Amino acid sequence: MNHTYECMKLSFQENEFKEIVKQSQSMNDVCRFYKKPINGYYHKLFLKWVVVFGCDISHFERNVELVCNHCNKKFCVAKHDNDKRKFCSVKCANQKVRGKALPVSDEQLIGNKKHRNICFRYHQKQCIICKVTEPITVHHYDENHDNDKPENLVPMCANHHILLHTNGFKDDIQPKVDEYVRIFMVNRAK
Repeated sequence: MNHTYECMKLSFQENEFKEIVKQSQSMNDVCRFYKKPINGYYHKLFLKWVVVFGCDISHFERNVELVCNHCNKKFCVAKHDNDKRKFCSVKCANQKVRGKALPVSDEQLIGNKKHRNICFRYHQKQCIICKVTEPITVHHYDENHDNDKPENLVPMCANHHILLHTNGFKDDIQPKVDEYVRIFMVNRAK
C-alpha cells in the first residue's frame, strides 16, 4: 500500500521515498533529489521519514573519525572529505593559522611592524571592542599608515578590524573607535 505524506511543504509517496533512499549514497543525495538545502535540519527531517518507513540506509557513506590538528578533539567527517579536513571547526582552523602567522614577541617586530611596538607601549594589547587578547591587529585611525603616533594607533582583533573596513558594518564600529580615541587623547593630555 502506497501512502502520500506531506511535511513542511514536502509531498512524497512512501514507495517513491524508499526508492530514492535506496538509490542514494548519502542523506545529501536525498536532499538534492527533493531540491532542499543540504543542512542538519533537512537531514533530521529525512532521517525521521527513513525511520518511519523502515528504509535501509546501511549502504550510505559512513563517517570517518579524525582528530583536530589544533584542539585534538575527535570529530567525524564523510569518507569523501577524509583527506580534506584537518580541523574540527572554522574557529580551530583560524586559530591555528593565525597563531602561526603572528610573531612570537614584540622584540622581533622590526621595519614595517614598528607601529605595533609603538601601539602596545601606549595601549593594552586587547581589542577595544570585544576585549579579546589575541590575535590583535593595529588600526590606523586616520588611515595614514605613515602616521605611527600613539593616538593614531588603535588595537583591534582581526575580526573587528575587518568589519571596520567593511561598508555594511563600519557604521556600527566606527563610533566605538572614535570614543576610544577621544578618551585616549583626553587621558594623554592630563
